[in-house]
Amino acid sequence: MEDLNERQKNASVIAVVGMGGLGKSTIAKKLDNSSEVRGYFNKRMWVCVSEKPNLLNLSKKIMEEICVNESGANEFTNGKPVHSKIGNHLKGKRFLLVLDDVWDYKWWNELNGVLQTGGSGSK
Repeated sequence: MEDLNERQKNASVIAVVGMGGLGKSTIAKKLDNSSEVRGYFNKRMWVCVSEKPNLLNLSKKIMEEICVNESGANEFTNGKPVHSKIGNHLKGKRFLLVLDDVWDYKWWNELNGVLQTGGSGSK
């Protein structure tokens, strides 16, 4: 964590790639549950993507994770574009977003643009 913290000044992506069953999710869960990670990030989110993701549904899942334990957990349904709401909630905050079970990354560039509003050190 210290090395990553020193090297990263902007939101960044750390990809853990491999065949199913290798333990990628298990390692990510252990890191996510560590006290060091819990103390470092303002917000931690875990979203399962699935084999054929729909960007709008994925964005809504991310928004639900953002709003867990906050008032307005369903505020993304009021008509404002969900990407705008994600950006507003994450702006300037250091966050960890784990996207689990990713089979394809064609939608990534659009989602990544929204996530770049996060604070320095976001992953």
